[in-house]
Amino acid sequence: MNVALPTGVRGRALALGVATILLAVFWIGIAAPILGWYSDRQDRLDQQRVLAQRMAALADMLPELRDQAKQGEAPAEAGGSLGDALLDGATDALAAASLGSLLQEMASEVGARISSSETLPAEAAGQYRAIGLRLTTNAPWPVLARLLEAIAHSDKPLLVDNLQLRGPPRVAANEDAAVDAVFTVIGYRAGTDTKETTR
Repeated sequence: MNVALPTGVRGRALALGVATILLAVFWIGIAAPILGWYSDRQDRLDQQRVLAQRMAALADMLPELRDQAKQGEAPAEAGGSLGDALLDGATDALAAASLGSLLQEMASEVGARISSSETLPAEAAGQYRAIGLRLTTNAPWPVLARLLEAIAHSDKPLLVDNLQLRGPPRVAANEDAAVDAVFTVIGYRAGTDTKETTR
């Protein structure tokens, strides 16, 4: 059966309408999702790049601490020059509590809430002890970024490691969306003892 298509003005209007619908379908179904995915991917890469730079800067401090330890510098509690940079506490447990208090204070200042904190086994680093806490928090991305920035700019050299983020696929488009973050923060105390303190 032959169907007669309209001609003239009506035909042109129909052709224009069909073309508009096809373009809309193409945009909604193909182009927009691709562009949105690319934009989200770029935002995440930018955020990861900035975070990686901060973590690298903090990691650069560790060799200096180790070199100073090898050169036989006195621990902070004996009057060494690194006293202000080390965690307070004569044992691993006390130093971990000091680190936890410091992180809680940072979180409160930026409006974040640390939902859980786990003390990791301490490790020897020359004349010092590496004290680690594994933290879990849930906060909007801007708040989380301010918390990581506060840790990066702490008076005491703190390292952020094993950072894991989980959130909605388009965090950049909705900054109020909560992000689940799990990460480790490492600080240092003076001393070489390996005695375990009951927690």
